[in-house]
Amino acid sequence: MNMDFCYFCMQLPGFPIGGHPPISLEEFDKRLEIVHRDDLRYVVSCTFPLPPKNGFPRGSAAAQFHTFEENLRYEIACFRAAKSGVPIPARPRHLPVIADIQAQLNSIATLDPFTREQKLIEIRSVFLEKIAAANPLSREAAACYRFRLSMSWRENQFKDPAGREVFSNTVDIIESEFIHK
Repeated sequence: MNMDFCYFCMQLPGFPIGGHPPISLEEFDKRLEIVHRDDLRYVVSCTFPLPPKNGFPRGSAAAQFHTFEENLRYEIACFRAAKSGVPIPARPRHLPVIADIQAQLNSIATLDPFTREQKLIEIRSVFLEKIAAANPLSREAAACYRFRLSMSWRENQFKDPAGREVFSNTVDIIESEFIHK
């Protein structure tokens, strides 16, 4: 057990799913300076949205989350394809099937885009919490916490009127270009 991460994780404030972030990303990263620099680099790289290429260590929380996010995006694409009457894309070979993801997506389908995005963040957060719970005083738990922080701070950007306008315009453009063809 890495004692630096043990101490670090014990000092993190509680952060319930759907709750307001208790600290900023900057404060989190500043606190992280007590760990080895290679570990620091890994945890700081755990941000959302994920980078397009998976350069995370195999089996790490970040690699697991990357696979989950790819799967979630695939399922969303299938849902949108079915909704708009276009053929459903083939599942990439490397993506495992996640049992209840379709039911979760169906349950949020009728919500407005902003609320739907909040629910997707909750789905992602639940996944990350499960990973962190397996070893709560570890580098991987810190990575999960940072992912959740970055998702929450990103969501907060869209809560103010200007951010909400940007979000709404983005959704309108996506829907007009891809769904209503």
